[in-house]
Amino acid sequence: MLTRLDKALRKVHDAEGSMQERRQQRDLLLPLLEDARECERSWQRHVDEERQEYAEAQERCAAEEENIEKLENELVVLQKAEKHVTRKVHPFCVAFHLRIACVLSRSS
Repeated sequence: MLTRLDKALRKVHDAEGSMQERRQQRDLLLPLLEDARECERSWQRHVDEERQEYAEAQERCAAEEENIEKLENELVVLQKAEKHVTRKVHPFCVAFHLRIACVLSRSS
């Protein structure tokens, strides 16, 4: 019976030693875990900031695209107006240039 108690006592002793080793390993690893968690939080903040910046850039691009579209529409309107005016003015310009050419040829 005494040998059984000795064996049981050795097992308890071994278990206590093993638990103490595990605590020491845990205590060594806890600072690494906290550093890793802080690094993860830092990267998460960085990702959130970049995501926000990206969303703002998309909004600015959308606004610029709308502005470009308005300007293009205005340009089309101005081009049509310019063609219309040119069609009206062009015959007068041709007649004016012909008249000047005629006057110049007579004076020579």
